[in-house]
Amino acid sequence: MMCFRFLCATLLVVSAISCRNIPESSFPQDATEVLLVDHASGSRARARFYVFDGRWRRVFSCRAAIGRSGLGKTAEGDGKTPCGVFHATGAFGVRPCPGGNLPYLLLTPSIFACDEPGEYYNTLIDTSVVHHRCKGEDMYRIVPSYNYGMTIDFNPERVFPKGSNIFVHCFGASRGKSTSGCIALPERRMKRLLTLASCSTAVVVLD
Repeated sequence: MMCFRFLCATLLVVSAISCRNIPESSFPQDATEVLLVDHASGSRARARFYVFDGRWRRVFSCRAAIGRSGLGKTAEGDGKTPCGVFHATGAFGVRPCPGGNLPYLLLTPSIFACDEPGEYYNTLIDTSVVHHRCKGEDMYRIVPSYNYGMTIDFNPERVFPKGSNIFVHCFGASRGKSTSGCIALPERRMKRLLTLASCSTAVVVLD
């Protein structure tokens, strides 16, 4: 919930600035790492990852992919990536944890990302524990996209059908052509991101 307290102020600053010249002074003040996602056109984007160690330092820059319908998510299944400021809440993957400070969920065949209305909407669930016959994403089988991933606090109230399961994850079989609404990075960059990310990592998505 922390990001929503400074969302409006941050967007007022960055909305008037070219995406290719974002000043570090506009980064969320409570962030110690920032993943800046710079929309180019269509589903193409550029991702830049920064860490603060007395000053902001760029760790990497790489090609990224966003939703097949671009930016501006408003509803479940619209194929769009949400704009705004979000925070990392955790990490997951089919592959073992690469290290880092985020709580890591090792995916198993019973873990699903629920996109159905109800108490589990917009959550990752272990169907062997909750006994919900989920028709959402069978995460264990979505590879290489979910070899590594990071969850963010999009739609934290879990309001249906505002949208669900927006992650930062690896490029899929299309090699970064587009996603269903998530942000995708090359796998080696995604792995690097997880080794440095924390619950103070902000994800800033700009048009």
